Amino acid sequence: MRGIIEVEGARSFEMLKRWPVPLVVDFWAPRCQPCLAMRPAFKKMAAKYEREAIFAKVNTDEHPELSKGVVCLPTFAVFWCGQLLGSTVGAKPLKDFDSELSQLLSKKKEIINWNYPPEDMPREELERFWGKPRKRKSLNVKRL
Repeated sequence: MRGIIEVEGARSFEMLKRWPVPLVVDFWAPRCQPCLAMRPAFKKMAAKYEREAIFAKVNTDEHPELSKGVVCLPTFAVFWCGQLLGSTVGAKPLKDFDSELSQLLSKKKEIINWNYPPEDMPREELERFWGKPRKRKSLNVKRL
């Protein structure tokens, strides 16, 4: 199990948000009772979706600069490649939290399908979509 990452600063948070794996962030505070109530559910979702996403927690009291735009606590946001896929707010039963999280994680598939051309697209169309392929320079590496 990968576990849940405690975000320690803006630089690490930006790096995690831009990672090519979805990032599920729990914006919480120690004074927030609903946040503490959602802690076990967040751990269960981290175990369930460990192969699909990275899970992290941001303490909004310690890092207020990372929680700009967060209005209510707890807020669970999903990022992928620097984009916010969506968020859900408040304490809720495990079943509801699981269904909302799976919907947010499935948005990644929609973005991938939207950004990539169909497989049966003709070569001319592909070149218009992606540009002409460039020749790669070969590396002078000796094989042993």
